[in-house]
Amino acid sequence: MTPQKASKSEDYVELAEKNAGSRAVEHLIDWHLFQIMEIREQYPLDDLDLLSIDLRDNHNVKKSVRKEVGRLQEKVRLVIDAVTRRIADRKYHSTEQAIEGMKLSKNERTKFNELLNSDKNVHISCQSLKVAVDVFLELNKRIIRKIEESEASSDKQAARRMILGNAIIVYELLDFIITYIESFKIAGIEEINEIYASACRENRRLLEKENEREKRANSEQIIAEVRDQILTDVNGRKEVISKLSQEWDAYIRTINEKKEKTATIDENLPSLKLMRDNAKGQIEVLQAALVLGIVKTNLGAIQSSMEALQKIELVTLSPDRIRILLGDT
Repeated sequence: MTPQKASKSEDYVELAEKNAGSRAVEHLIDWHLFQIMEIREQYPLDDLDLLSIDLRDNHNVKKSVRKEVGRLQEKVRLVIDAVTRRIADRKYHSTEQAIEGMKLSKNERTKFNELLNSDKNVHISCQSLKVAVDVFLELNKRIIRKIEESEASSDKQAARRMILGNAIIVYELLDFIITYIESFKIAGIEEINEIYASACRENRRLLEKENEREKRANSEQIIAEVRDQILTDVNGRKEVISKLSQEWDAYIRTINEKKEKTATIDENLPSLKLMRDNAKGQIEVLQAALVLGIVKTNLGAIQSSMEALQKIELVTLSPDRIRILLGDT
């Protein structure tokens, strides 16, 4: 598999993790194809019966074989989750270290860690979708190259076998990404909204107290010099409270933007489902005739359809911002 090039918004360590994930999934798929073709030769099955979703419940095939082949998508998911976790752990390492080095009370440390862990969960959720899409697209390119090689082959039996195998893998990958999107949910957002609501309540409470002090300071019974000093102090604290509120609002906007961007992934589901069904149609047709080029044409459509999902921007939560949000000024 040709290594991906790093984009401006993606560092090379993250890219290395994704490339390693792509290679691991590619290995899983190669092994899966080998097993599928072995099953095809050993058991009296139609080609559609070779899809993992059907094969794992086909009692004509040995149970241990069905179990192994039926776990393809589960194993791909494990690879993507592992890659995503490593990327997130590295991105948050400096922030977690900074918090560890802060001289905080137990209560403060608990609040800081709750916010950081929730933000990290949001990042991991969004990153997992990006990694899944990136791996999917890399494998999509690889399949296109394989089909182009088969078109140039003089061995028609080998070409047919390769096209069938790739049609099966296209179906499996589409089914995987569809299932992934349908079950996708950003973790951590509810917890962040709870922390945000608590911060808003606290800021309102503090502001009410400052307004009450301001009202008392403006009483005729208060000495002028005392009044001036108190009003100066009150205004300074109200400015801090205002900045805290603004910072929280800005942070929540970035979280909601992630939520809105990832929500649009559902718009791709009808197209992806039709492509998955089309891959099944190709497998059926290949049972009756040698068809070249059809699979490759549809892979190009998959490529353009999925590329939009790569544009989710991910920003980690810095120690400075955590301090500001939680009022550690």
